[in-house]
Amino acid sequence: MQSERTAPGIAIAHTNDDVIIRVNRQHARPILSILLHSKFADGPRIDFLTTPYVNVLIEALIEPAGLAPSNLVMDRSDLNAPIRLVEEWALSNGRDADETMSLLREAIYPYTVKGVG
Repeated sequence: MQSERTAPGIAIAHTNDDVIIRVNRQHARPILSILLHSKFADGPRIDFLTTPYVNVLIEALIEPAGLAPSNLVMDRSDLNAPIRLVEEWALSNGRDADETMSLLREAIYPYTVKGVG
């Protein structure tokens, strides 16, 4: 069974196995904004911060949105909530420093944070 939905600049089709989303390039930035606001909300969730699926969607929308990843640099204080969540989660789950740093990189993607390797 297949179903389709459309709105200006976006088309979504789904079957039993797949969801196919086509986005007009000019609508990439608003969708990217939704993902980034969800990821870096005041009450972030560890599974949303570190899932590779969210990061792949963000990565796929960065270029069409007209952004350059090298320009996405923030101060640590601007992302304090997700960084603190990852650090606390890593500490309570016995993660070593290298694994914690890897998790932090995934959690803050697509940003590079001053003071976080």
